[in-house]
Order: sequence, then structure tokens, then C-alpha cells
Amino acid sequence: MAFVVGGCRSGLGARTSAGKATARRGSGVLMATSRKDSYSITTLPGDGIGPEIISVTTDILKEVGKRYDFSMDFTECPFGGAGLDAVGEPLPDETLASCKNAD
Repeated sequence: MAFVVGGCRSGLGARTSAGKATARRGSGVLMATSRKDSYSITTLPGDGIGPEIISVTTDILKEVGKRYDFSMDFTECPFGGAGLDAVGEPLPDETLASCKNAD
């Protein structure tokens, strides 16, 4: 799934992967380029400020899903220092498996 968001500060507006403009600066256009109704997302908050950032980001994504009529199932997995603390590895096998199985 890919999202294209308008209102870029660069003045170029949002662009598709082919480089075509999809929005003018400041328009705030959001366009989902996929047709799925539900997405599986693995989050890797790690340590430091990661958990705070991931928490706010998932809240925002849930609101986007409500507005554009799709859902997201979030799975949080240990990574980095949190992985080391949890199982003694920075990238636990279960974390890697969850990432590979996510959309």
C-alpha cells in the first residue's frame, strides 16, 4: 500500500511513483493507491522516543482509515534495544517474521 499526501513544503505537491503531480501545494489531498479493505501493519517502536512516536502515528493512521473507509491491524514487536531487553537480540526472529507477513 502506498499513500500520496499533498501539501508538500517543497512546492512540488504530491507525486505518483511515475512522477506525475497529483495535487497542488497546500491542497492536503490523500490518495490510497490500493483497494484492500484491511491492512496488517507491524510497528517497531524500539526504544528512546520510538514508542511515543509510534503511538501517535498509529492514532493518526487509524483516523485516516476511518476517513477513507479501510482498517489497519497493528502488531507491535520488539526491536533494537527493546529486542535486546526482551530476548537478547536486536531483531528477534518473531519480529522479522511479523514484518515479512505484514502488508
